[in-house]
Amino acid sequence: DSRFSEEISVIIPTQTFVPAQQSSNNSMIISVFKADIDNINLEGYDEIGLFCKDGDNEICCGAASFKSTITTENPLTITAWADEETTPEKDGYTEGDSIMYKLWKKNPDKIYNTILRTFINASGSPYNLDHFSTNATTEVELNFTTPPPVIFLFNQELACANQNNEIHITTQNFTKLNNFFLEIVIDTSYLTYNHFSNVNESLSSYSLINNLDTLLITWEDNEDVSINNNDTLISLNYNFNKKGNTEIIWGENSTTSGMEYQESQFINNTITIDSIPQQAENIFGDQDVCNGTPFSLYSITESENATNYIWNLSPTEAGNIEENYNEAVLNWNNDYAGESIIYVKSQNQCGTSDSTTKTISITNSVIIAASISGNFNDKCEGEEITINALITNGGNDPLISWYINNNYQYGNNSTVLNSSDLKNNDEIYCILESSSECAINNPTSSNILLAQLNPLPERPEIVAGADTICNTTPHSTYITTGSNYSDTYNWSISPQNAGEITENGQSAYIYWDLDYLGTAYIFVNGENECGEGNYSPAYITYRDYCTDTETLSENRLSISPNPVKYYLQISISENIFDAEYEILNINGINISEKTSLPQNGKINTQKLSSGIYFLRVTLQNKSFYTRFIKL
Repeated sequence: DSRFSEEISVIIPTQTFVPAQQSSNNSMIISVFKADIDNINLEGYDEIGLFCKDGDNEICCGAASFKSTITTENPLTITAWADEETTPEKDGYTEGDSIMYKLWKKNPDKIYNTILRTFINASGSPYNLDHFSTNATTEVELNFTTPPPVIFLFNQELACANQNNEIHITTQNFTKLNNFFLEIVIDTSYLTYNHFSNVNESLSSYSLINNLDTLLITWEDNEDVSINNNDTLISLNYNFNKKGNTEIIWGENSTTSGMEYQESQFINNTITIDSIPQQAENIFGDQDVCNGTPFSLYSITESENATNYIWNLSPTEAGNIEENYNEAVLNWNNDYAGESIIYVKSQNQCGTSDSTTKTISITNSVIIAASISGNFNDKCEGEEITINALITNGGNDPLISWYINNNYQYGNNSTVLNSSDLKNNDEIYCILESSSECAINNPTSSNILLAQLNPLPERPEIVAGADTICNTTPHSTYITTGSNYSDTYNWSISPQNAGEITENGQSAYIYWDLDYLGTAYIFVNGENECGEGNYSPAYITYRDYCTDTETLSENRLSISPNPVKYYLQISISENIFDAEYEILNINGINISEKTSLPQNGKINTQKLSSGIYFLRVTLQNKSFYTRFIKL
């Protein structure tokens, strides 16, 4: 139930000392007009005592009891005696003397003690109280505080396995200690060995008993011990043999004495036992690096319990390393080629693991190139042309892709391209992808080669000529627009029995076989020294019976729309009656029966497939033809 108080300094001015009435000249009257504990006023029947020092002894020098709560108007008066007359060097209160105040609190029953003294501020030495004649009284304010308990604790929370670990027992709010008995209980399953060490030099005598899981430390001394707050009282040295969590606790028998009016507290501590982290298994990153590579990234899998990683590079002239926990960036020196080694260690508060290494080969870079060439002298389109590629630093297995007019030529992976499909002004190039590990600008494109070939004639078209004629017509003329690069033209007719054709450059005459009826196809192509070009699209002419050319001229047949999608509108001169129609295909074959022409002149064509057809209208043994396109 005891407490220590903090130091209280009470200043008693010299000029207020007066002899106490009905007391010796070595006493004085002290008027206490304010007294409290932790700012709470004292109450009736609480007592204040005054003590003086006689050597090492405390001598009561006066006391008073509260009858009611004190105030400035109703102070508590105490007669204070000086030191005993048997002490020759102290005759009354002199400079340096002290008074100790003690307080007895009735409810609860506690004693509060100012351990440190209150000095009298006397002006001169020595003085006897009877030298003063003033009627003033010494007035004081006494403020007591409830001191905190003295705390004993372990100050270590982390230890390392298989290493010496010091666990310190410290004190807080320490003021006076005469003796102690400390019982410490530990879990021996974690221990390799244990012993105590580093006892505070202020402890003049101590003893230690160690029985496996219980450590007993005792100390006893009649003198005050000079140990400050938070000072280490005793350090215990342990070697833990495995990782885990163990607890060092105070035994129930731990006690302290000599600390008047204060309760001691013993605080347990849980210790986490760690160990040196494991070595990293592998370093991930480039095994081979090309000279000129600006940087490479390397990493490791995080090691258990590691809090940091230490990276190094050897030799240092290979580059510099930037650490980022379990990753590192290597900034390479462009002038370095050869081998370098990267090192990494796992680290925590218990130590550093062995190094994990990775050897890196740095190879000089090479520039790749591809150049193509071919011979086009006096070559014509359609001839086989050979294009060769000259490869620089392609490696053992390069990939060569050929392109003509930006179109990839499938199936080619060779330094040679053979083609019979080249046309004049075609653009040829290749793309090289080197298999060299340190190729620069990989892949790369070759130069563009322009094919300088003598071209074949372009495909012409027939733009003029009869498309429907009577069987009585003996001949017809057909004209082509011609084609570039053509020196001559070749005309043909199919079937050949439709007539004979006479060529005249860009025009031709067909002398019809008067017995031929049906569809004829006329073609033309160009020719030069390199060969013949492609034939034109077929120009179609249909021959059928015609009996009266004048009637054919006077009675006109027209259709709309052309091309037609649904209905074909037929228009015939108004003097023509009882007309019939039929539809023929492109070959002149009748694909419908002869049918009376509707009065509105509309023919449904929806059943016809898309293509070119002929319409034949018959009236009074006269036939009229026209061509239309079905969409």
